[in-house]
Amino acid sequence: MATYNQIDSVEFIILTELQPECYTVDDFRRNGKQFMTFLGSYLDAFAGLTQLFIQNLRLAEADIPNILSTCKRLQYLCMSVCDSEDSVLQLQLEHPRLVELDIYDAGFHLVDLKSLPNLKRLVFGMWVSPGEPLSFGNVPMLSSLSLNNVSAGYQKVFRLSHFLANVPNISNLHLSFASEKIWVKPECPKLLAPVLQKLRVLNLDRLPEGCDIAWTRFFLEAAPNLKMSITVWDHWCDMETDSVERGRTGLP
Repeated sequence: MATYNQIDSVEFIILTELQPECYTVDDFRRNGKQFMTFLGSYLDAFAGLTQLFIQNLRLAEADIPNILSTCKRLQYLCMSVCDSEDSVLQLQLEHPRLVELDIYDAGFHLVDLKSLPNLKRLVFGMWVSPGEPLSFGNVPMLSSLSLNNVSAGYQKVFRLSHFLANVPNISNLHLSFASEKIWVKPECPKLLAPVLQKLRVLNLDRLPEGCDIAWTRFFLEAAPNLKMSITVWDHWCDMETDSVERGRTGLP
């Protein structure tokens, strides 16, 4: 790895022993400390990585920035069920080379994409924020965006004209609602058109039953050159059907 400049691609995947629901907070914290100790012991090796997948970690405030600064050649990062201590509600991400970012079930109220000048593809799912979970800073190359969430009752609906105001180059947009509450608000096409001017492919996945084709009209009016795919489906195998559990987890 000391000669990483001669290597095109190096992938590193950390898989923990159990599924996230089997871990306690202390387990997540221990996983995080073990990973950071491992990273600190092999800085030269991590400096040559181009792809990194980590999961089920609770990290200190500076750990994720340290990971990004250590992995200098990183082009793809996936973080699944990774968060920081409770006092850290906002995560800022900066990296000069990162092209793809995949974040699932992160315990942050806001993920600030502060400076990712080469980022082209973002997948973001299952957020806890009551409002918009992402802030788009310097991401001029971002063209593909996928958002997936089971929206709880306390979470507000998005106005895409505001949410995507700083990323007008989105050409591929995927929105999945997991058969639960729709978290996108229909808007006047004139307001929405400036942020969807380059949109060519739109996937609306697992809209809840009862949502008809009329709900999608504002997308077509704002971006008339779309190729659009729509799935309306109440997937009872994945949905929480127990009323008590739905109330406990904040589902409407």
